[in-house]
Amino acid sequence: MAQVKKSDLVKAIKAVKPFVATGNPADPIVKTILFDGENQKLMATNFSVYAEVHLPIFGASKTVIKPKQSVARISRDDLEDLTVAQMKDLVADYFTKEQAEALPAKPKREDLLSVISLVFEASVDKEISEAADEWITVHERFCVEPKLFLKMVESMDEKPDDMIDLKMEACERPGSFGYLLSLGASFKTMPIENPDYFPENDKGHGDVLVTRLPGNKLAKIANVPPQEANDTRSHIVNMFFDPIGKKIVSTDGSRLHTLDNDLNTEKNLFFDKRAMSAICKTAGDDDVVVKTTSACSMIEVFVPSANLTVYAINDPGAAFPEYSELFSGYNRSVVIDFASLSKTVGQANVLADADFKAICMGFNGGLDVSFFNPNTAEFEKENIAVSGDEVEPKYVTHMNGKFVADAINGIGDKIIIKLKDVDNKTDENGTLEGCYPLIFTSESFGAYSAAVMPMRV
Repeated sequence: MAQVKKSDLVKAIKAVKPFVATGNPADPIVKTILFDGENQKLMATNFSVYAEVHLPIFGASKTVIKPKQSVARISRDDLEDLTVAQMKDLVADYFTKEQAEALPAKPKREDLLSVISLVFEASVDKEISEAADEWITVHERFCVEPKLFLKMVESMDEKPDDMIDLKMEACERPGSFGYLLSLGASFKTMPIENPDYFPENDKGHGDVLVTRLPGNKLAKIANVPPQEANDTRSHIVNMFFDPIGKKIVSTDGSRLHTLDNDLNTEKNLFFDKRAMSAICKTAGDDDVVVKTTSACSMIEVFVPSANLTVYAINDPGAAFPEYSELFSGYNRSVVIDFASLSKTVGQANVLADADFKAICMGFNGGLDVSFFNPNTAEFEKENIAVSGDEVEPKYVTHMNGKFVADAINGIGDKIIIKLKDVDNKTDENGTLEGCYPLIFTSESFGAYSAAVMPMRV
């Protein structure tokens, strides 16, 4: 029988659950998580990545009586090499109260030698026995469906800090491997699967530190998912650790987020964005540690605060599209209050069509944000004050409102929007239509930039 704190188990299940395979995998065992009591871990894999979280798991305790020990008789010769402090310890451990009180208040070495040798030669061997608790090794090892497992554990009567029992009980359920899982004092039961079919972690372990940074910063790069669920292009599904540009980069084809970082790697590293997003959600503001091997053949991502480690194979020979030119030529910038921009963009996103979240952003002494309101069948416009460089001629561009919201959320109270001078001709109203991406950044967030491409409307 295994014992584990309820809150620890809930936290561990939530940490590995995002890495369980979905859909219809070739081997359905990867739709479960592995509970490994002996190695104190929960594990999950979708074949792309392999996740494990350390979980303190204990066996049931039992009280045992340790074998009796006897102290051999000690002669004066045996005491010659002992220090005064050691001889005083002998007195404390083995003399009766009367024997100890017979010693001088501040005994000298010769006094101790004489009295101790006499006492031990005259005394009967002292037998010592004591009771102690010993933990039984945990052998519980099983696979279980994580959603049901989490629901069962959270619904138990035990309080978060209480220890709960997990016991595998033999059963004759058709199609099972011969066991059910019994949980807690109420003995709730649920089906479990044979752990022998769960794939081993063959991705190795990282020994070279690449970078260490807070999860909330890494999340700004990871949270740029593919626009199409079936898009399998490497540069779209993965984030890129650029050893030359010293940046962590992510794109979905319509926007590109970057984070400057002094990466300790000489080869390209790629890591699944969905997996990193789940890792960052677990980490929150806590650090995320990225490691690799000397050959950069794998990546190991570790969250110390959650004891969560995720492994993935890396292809250092893979390429990422050239992106540096995207950020060149920007010579103007305006500063805008985050709360004002976020409120207006958020309102537009709520009202906009689910698949078409276009907003119009016009720079001309301020920022005009306009969007279509389907409830009134009219366009609404909000003017937001800005500071910084003058934008001349007037620049108007259409942006995906959701992409703008993703770019500015969580990076600070003051948003910097970068623009540039271009040679394109203006229209009859002296307005330059969107022909280049806007760059969103913030001094308070540091080293982060998001380029959002204009939309054709």
